[in-house]
Amino acid sequence: MPAALVNRSLGPINSTGAGYFKSFGLLGRMANASVFVPYTWGSIQGLLEGEFARGTRSGLADSRFRFTMNLAGAPALRFREFAKYRQKTNFGVGFTLAAPTGQYDSNRLINLGTNRFAFKPEFGLSHSRGKWLLELAGGIWLFASNDNFQGSVRKQDPIGSLQGHVSYRLSRRMWVGFDANFFTGGQAQLDGVDSGLALNNSRFGATFSIPLRRRHSIKFNYSDGVLTRAGGDFSTLGVAYQFVWLGLGR
Repeated sequence: MPAALVNRSLGPINSTGAGYFKSFGLLGRMANASVFVPYTWGSIQGLLEGEFARGTRSGLADSRFRFTMNLAGAPALRFREFAKYRQKTNFGVGFTLAAPTGQYDSNRLINLGTNRFAFKPEFGLSHSRGKWLLELAGGIWLFASNDNFQGSVRKQDPIGSLQGHVSYRLSRRMWVGFDANFFTGGQAQLDGVDSGLALNNSRFGATFSIPLRRRHSIKFNYSDGVLTRAGGDFSTLGVAYQFVWLGLGR
């Protein structure tokens, strides 16, 4: 049985990365595809088999590839048409693939990579009314096996998720948003033995987006746990810079 790390405490866990997002028309509907490659570094300490242990990690985490497509609501639009478009109700579907490209050592208990594929089919519904935007999204993570988890086979049950967002437009490109989510499932098995721990967690967050120039913006976000019955109870604070690259002549 792999060694257990208990009474652990996390130092700052930092993450940055590079991504690419492409929006396009497909079958007359709006669609987009994206890829994100994260780089993570941080430290962890705790009791390992009764002895104090400390470790640091730095390297690539697992890459994510995502595709979404609108099925009802907004059709595919050219740039000049998009500027005049006013959203009402949209419905779409998506698919996310997490690939095991992150740093992984089977002899370590804590890794940046997971050494397995994961897939997430999902749906999204959004409705705009005046300066308000209401969104609801749901999905389920499905996990392949990690066949080399300290010499054992680690499997994990699916994780279902549901999240809602409410945002308010303060000006043409400045907005503030609030969101909440709920996760359930995800119990792990090691060589067929259940861990006895499953998620039943909820989090709350807020985002503030500030325009810098015509195609540039910066976003500040914060999230915290509301209900944590398994897994880590933590807070996050993030800053993101966004540049929108569009062909004006299209």
